[in-house]
Amino acid sequence: MLVNNDSLFLVIEGLDGSGKTSVTRLLANHLQALTGKAVKLTYEPHDASCGGLFIRQVLEKRISNFSHRTLALAFAANRMDHCDRDINPWLAAEPQRILLCDRYYLSSLVYQSTEDFSMAEVMRLNERARRPDLFFFMNVSNEVCYERMKIRNKPRELFERNLSETRDKYREAIAFLEAERQERIIEIDANGTIESVLAAMLRALRTSGPSWLVAQLPPELPPSPPGPSAFGLRGPDPLVVEHLLTRLRRTTTSSPGSVPVDGRAVLLAFWEKLAPTERAALFLAYLRGLGFLLKDRIPGTSLEAFELAYVLPGGPVQRGVALLVSEPQRYDLFLRSAASLGRMADFMFVFSPGPAASVTQYYERDLVQVEDRGTSLFPATQLVTEADLRAYLLARWEAGAAPDSPGTP
Repeated sequence: MLVNNDSLFLVIEGLDGSGKTSVTRLLANHLQALTGKAVKLTYEPHDASCGGLFIRQVLEKRISNFSHRTLALAFAANRMDHCDRDINPWLAAEPQRILLCDRYYLSSLVYQSTEDFSMAEVMRLNERARRPDLFFFMNVSNEVCYERMKIRNKPRELFERNLSETRDKYREAIAFLEAERQERIIEIDANGTIESVLAAMLRALRTSGPSWLVAQLPPELPPSPPGPSAFGLRGPDPLVVEHLLTRLRRTTTSSPGSVPVDGRAVLLAFWEKLAPTERAALFLAYLRGLGFLLKDRIPGTSLEAFELAYVLPGGPVQRGVALLVSEPQRYDLFLRSAASLGRMADFMFVFSPGPAASVTQYYERDLVQVEDRGTSLFPATQLVTEADLRAYLLARWEAGAAPDSPGTP
């Protein structure tokens, strides 16, 4: 047990496809709910820090002419800048803060070391990076990793191959850190459900976390905080618009491909019969039509949320969130969610059902007070109403509505 630590800097590491990003979000939400402490999520490589664009382009195979030494230097510079401007100031702001980082220098030892560039040399580049209080290594079978990578439905990055070899290098790197630096690294069996992995992590924190945190953790994992279940989406439906338009056309006597004179009235009557899940699916299709990339559902949130990405000219990627509010004009729900989700998001789209009157359509990005946990950078947020979605569906109807692309990177 860590006795005197004023904060907890916890790093979650694992093979690609191990599920670490999803369970890290879930762990952050539970720690915040259980302790009331300030919990921050971050990740590496950190796009906003030094060299972030170069690293991301290498990982996405947009840059192929590079050396492992150059990449290791870029990661080390990215990490130092991340520590100097983000990690260290945040942890120092007040006692008993928790910071969870998705990957850190253990990954550099695994992925940047070669026969000609040893782990010791990689570590020397990172010797001034802040030492984590604890590492969790999520160990998963190759079969589970590949299945989870299929679910992500996006191209594999540079190092998402040869998982057996990568696992062996993790073992070697863990042994190196334990022997040379006395680092504290706990292996988590991550082959099971996300709930079982979360339970294993909380058990590990009860025995190895700081004393102030251990005193606040319950002996057993409580159930996930219940959230609105009106939508129940498992993921985006790439053909939802075409499916809805096919049904819509059947409600009219117009010729195929045409819109009746009273098309808006027909659409409104049709809309009233749609299930909440269908309206939510149309919301995701609307965002895809705007050019946003839809990714995984975000687990452990009180509202249903999906990851978004937007690729800017030149390759930088902005991260965002699509948030679904099941009750009309419950802005308090998404404002609370934005405070936690916004820590890893540049922007947010919120589907707010009900009438569009009195809706504040756009929330500018700014620092906001997060209850008693200091300040957080509020993501630039735009509300999408039922009227917006009906107008989108009508426009597709009038345009003949070519089917949506089935690809949802």
